[in-house]
Amino acid sequence: LRDPDRRPGQAVQNHVVLLVGRPSVEERRAFAYAERIGTEDIHCVHFRRSGEPKGVEARWAREIGIALTAPALEELPARRPLALEVRGYVRNLRKRIGRDDFVTVIVAARVEEGLLRRLGTPQSLLLKTTLLFTPGVVVTDVPYIPAVGESVLVPGRPIRHVVVVLVSGV
Repeated sequence: LRDPDRRPGQAVQNHVVLLVGRPSVEERRAFAYAERIGTEDIHCVHFRRSGEPKGVEARWAREIGIALTAPALEELPARRPLALEVRGYVRNLRKRIGRDDFVTVIVAARVEEGLLRRLGTPQSLLLKTTLLFTPGVVVTDVPYIPAVGESVLVPGRPIRHVVVVLVSGV
């Protein structure tokens, strides 16, 4: 703050990848969380298995209640396990963005009673550990606890933040 020759570096961008499954309460909370991050680059991605019906995008948009101005859902074929598909998608995204930018991968999760259930499904654990040591990638769980309900994470609901910034000198 006191050094007049010091200039801030280039702004770092956050790019969000929201993994989309079937429409659910968990998906709605994860989408609401993605909206609150405040980035203009949100990728809603669904990896479709062979034999899975098409049209997830329309059903997801209708049931989640997103607006037409929201990011479109990318439906991609899943030829490998989900963790490998997501890792490949994130690597390709990292090639197209700034060197210092980072990617936030959002995983919706239902939290049930019991230690193993709190940790998530084996598939979500594998996904998170696959991306754990990937530079510039943050994996975020958005938990849904059935006993607690929706709380504040509802798409479109404004949230007021009070922020205190401590400054050492003026």
